[in-house]
Amino acid sequence: MSLAVPDFPLSFDNRSILMVIPEWIAYNAPDGLWLYSFLMWLILIWQGQRSLEAYLWFLAIILLAIGSEILQKFSRIAGTFDGYDLLAYCSAVILCTFQYYQLNTIPQ
Repeated sequence: MSLAVPDFPLSFDNRSILMVIPEWIAYNAPDGLWLYSFLMWLILIWQGQRSLEAYLWFLAIILLAIGSEILQKFSRIAGTFDGYDLLAYCSAVILCTFQYYQLNTIPQ
């Protein structure tokens, strides 16, 4: 027995329902989400410690993400530059930084 995935568009009562996903959700949101999740994972691993080693890990991951997009812009590495990917990366860094400081200022 095999499970079949329906072809798009789906049919419902002889009317087609087009499954439309905005492009930024399909292409740019995953980039921002992987960076956000990786940075939050680092926060959990380091348990909010403020050490040079923790900051270097954060900086390395951020530079890898943003740097790869910038290098694509100047054709230094393979890939297609997308400004919205860069925006997603910057948004992830800002959100993660905000949450990091918010978590560290909660009285215990």
